Amino acid sequence: MNDLLPIRIVKIGGSLIPRRDLPSAIDRWVGTLANRDETLNLWLVGGGKLVDVVRSLDANVGIPAEVSHQVSIHLMDINAKLLSPRFPGWPIVEKLTDLEFGRSPSQKPQHSKRASNFLLQPSGLIDELEKRPIVIGLPKLPSTWEVTSDSIATWLGIHLNAFEVVLLKSCAVDSDDIESLTKSKIIDGHLKHLKFDPTKMRVACHCLND
Repeated sequence: MNDLLPIRIVKIGGSLIPRRDLPSAIDRWVGTLANRDETLNLWLVGGGKLVDVVRSLDANVGIPAEVSHQVSIHLMDINAKLLSPRFPGWPIVEKLTDLEFGRSPSQKPQHSKRASNFLLQPSGLIDELEKRPIVIGLPKLPSTWEVTSDSIATWLGIHLNAFEVVLLKSCAVDSDDIESLTKSKIIDGHLKHLKFDPTKMRVACHCLND
């Protein structure tokens, strides 16, 4: 899929979407990464207020779990599309072939390592990956509100052999202690059930500072 650049998945928390200074804040954060010149950064946008509407509707009138799950993922697609004009140099990825050799279909293949950023529209990627043979210990994502973009980012990281998954949030926390983050409800309740080797893929929360 990507023969040149190691993959980092970065989730932009839904609460960060309204920030006027989001592009500059992310630029500053990327500037702190020690290996920023040698990675393929795949950015997943959380559901934010759009998914909150579905959650509220489900609480009030009830929506079949599979329907609310699929709609919520498609709303993440929409958020990526809405965020795209604020990051004009980041192509949108809709399917696995868009990641081939760390490029989008409209770009020429890369023959040397350089930093790349792509915005993910997760519905198509999840659909493709769930049709592949199941990775041992990694079932399909369940249709439950315990699964948020935290788990989706980590699940994608496992499937795409990422070396790191970063969950960017507005809360003041920087930690890779999954158990503590779960108990504090900083990350969703399903992530801790995803099986991955922490020596090969680090999962951590980071606060996107002002």
